[in-house]
Amino acid sequence: MRTTYFMFFLLISLGSFAQPTQLIVKSVGKGLYIEHKVIPKENWYSIGRKYEISPREIAPFNGLSMDKGLSIGQTIKIPLIPSNFNQDLENKTGVPVAHLVGQKEGLLHIASQYNVTVAQIKKWNKLSTDQINIGDELVVGFVKATIPVQQSKPIEAAKVEKVVVATPAPAAQQEVKKNVVVVVPVPAPAEKKVEKQQEKVVESQVEKPSKVVENATVVAATPKPIQVDASAKGAGYFSSSFAQQSKEGKPQKLEGFIYGVFKSSSGWDDGKYYVLLNSVIPGTIVKISVKGTDKSVFAKVLGSVPPGKESDGMSMRMSNSAASALGIIETNTALSLVWFN
Repeated sequence: MRTTYFMFFLLISLGSFAQPTQLIVKSVGKGLYIEHKVIPKENWYSIGRKYEISPREIAPFNGLSMDKGLSIGQTIKIPLIPSNFNQDLENKTGVPVAHLVGQKEGLLHIASQYNVTVAQIKKWNKLSTDQINIGDELVVGFVKATIPVQQSKPIEAAKVEKVVVATPAPAAQQEVKKNVVVVVPVPAPAEKKVEKQQEKVVESQVEKPSKVVENATVVAATPKPIQVDASAKGAGYFSSSFAQQSKEGKPQKLEGFIYGVFKSSSGWDDGKYYVLLNSVIPGTIVKISVKGTDKSVFAKVLGSVPPGKESDGMSMRMSNSAASALGIIETNTALSLVWFN
């Protein structure tokens, strides 16, 4: 009898030790992030591969240098950016990340915080009403990651396509010798590799401008034709999100600022434009307009303008596809920005 209890205790302990944790999204001034605890044999590059993000994005986000190694048990922040964070309603590719509901928080407040709609949150979490409780974990997006995670609780999480899910090992084999029970865990089957998306959203590194003339950056990319939706009064994939934010926030406007351009593979065909903008919450959609004309585009804020000589004095940097859509050749063209928060 004692032997049976001892074996049961060991099996429970092993199962508890292997239980993965839910990814909880957090926020700092630099943007949204999830936490990762360093395990043996991990380094900057292996962690970057796990979350499909360059380690050169992770290190500065944590205020650290890649020249210094990581310690086992160290907790680091993994930034959530368009290249590894997906919030499309119909494309639930990735591992779900959740918001932990706090006091006096409702669905509308949470939706505006993560730049999604109430309908998206209700669909992802299979909610039939607007009722939520303190401590609930609400899925607010999906991160590209090759790690096992536990589904959200207590609300049932939506099914996710192309996600690596931990497969529990079969019951441990037992070998009994002279009343001594030896527990031999059987390794779990190999996990399936996450399929890479064909679409590359944004370059992991913001490249330096090709030429600066009196704080004006010359866009090196050759402009490509962009289809403009006249009904949206501006071009871009994020026009509908801008319209939604306009109903939920207060208008903000910025003019007379210095700006630059960075290279990106996104936006040329799909209209997904991005900006780096100081003092604006990441995920906010801004309308960029050329003053005195009817040209405008909608772009999503990735974060603040990174420090450096190439960004000296700039309040904003936009993707070169956005600049092309606006017909900007030199960045001394007067612009105006509008957003809601």
